[in-house]
Amino acid sequence: MHKHDFHDLGDFARSVRAAANGRADPRLMAAATYGNEAIGSQGGFAVPPEFADQIYATLDGEQSLMTFCHQFEIGSNRLELPSDESPAWGATGVHCSWESEGAVLPQLKPELKGNELNLSRLKALVPVTDELDNDSPALADWLTWRFGEAIRWKMNDAILDGDGNGKPLGILNAPATLTVSQVAGQAAGTILGANILGMYQRLLASSQVGAVWVANPDTLINLASVNLENGAPAYIANNGQGAPGGYLLGRPVIFTEAGKAIGTRGDIVLADLSTYILAKRRGDPSIAHSIHLWFDQAVNAYRVIFRADGQPLLNAPVMLPNSSLSRSTCVALETRA
Repeated sequence: MHKHDFHDLGDFARSVRAAANGRADPRLMAAATYGNEAIGSQGGFAVPPEFADQIYATLDGEQSLMTFCHQFEIGSNRLELPSDESPAWGATGVHCSWESEGAVLPQLKPELKGNELNLSRLKALVPVTDELDNDSPALADWLTWRFGEAIRWKMNDAILDGDGNGKPLGILNAPATLTVSQVAGQAAGTILGANILGMYQRLLASSQVGAVWVANPDTLINLASVNLENGAPAYIANNGQGAPGGYLLGRPVIFTEAGKAIGTRGDIVLADLSTYILAKRRGDPSIAHSIHLWFDQAVNAYRVIFRADGQPLLNAPVMLPNSSLSRSTCVALETRA
């Protein structure tokens, strides 16, 4: 039997209320064996983890930046991830060299840097009336939508603009992110073809295949009117090929309300999010249910906890051997005021 013999989330909620009134349900004890907490005396029980699968699925929707990140599921609250940023053309690190027969190869070693992620706790508390709690299909659909929407918004905001204090370090605050200057005389709040080309030029060639544009929805009118020097449109609306936000210079556009206000740095970003390291606690989101928090109002409480941390893997922009321009995996456009 799946889900510890509970038919659905509503069936579980009804069992919790019955237990709080002295009618113990043995299925709750079985669920507690697998949950991370069970407080029967307080009317609170951990929801079996299988019910969280639906909620986590909504976190990886088309508008979730988490989908594009390099994710690690860990069993602890800490992840150490060494990285080697020595370029193949540099004086250190692992690279090849042309040598004559019998010559001694240069002794080079990688310069490893430690990236440490410490999971922070993201919590949400949702009140549910007795009526909705008794309506199992409506409850499951509503909770999945509300929990998923809330967590997705906070994670998008953190991945884009988190300060790294008790939350992930966002790409806008990362030391490796490059900021492209506006064009001389550019009008406030506009996005020009020269801006888009300038941003793409500063992206590392190795990141061009997987990069995406992350933009505030208010930029759409600007993007739709961006043309290249030959008059060709830089932006192509969704043509049914799997990019709801359309394409800009051939790369998908992700519109998110977490994008900064139009005209400010962060309203449009070009990022290879596969180089953004996102660690999450295995089994999260975890959900718990209690009837006592708002007992006098006949309202039940569902609490979800999602533990995560993240940061870009690259610690500084990269200088190429045959160019005077630095490049990176993430590029932003400066404020146009």
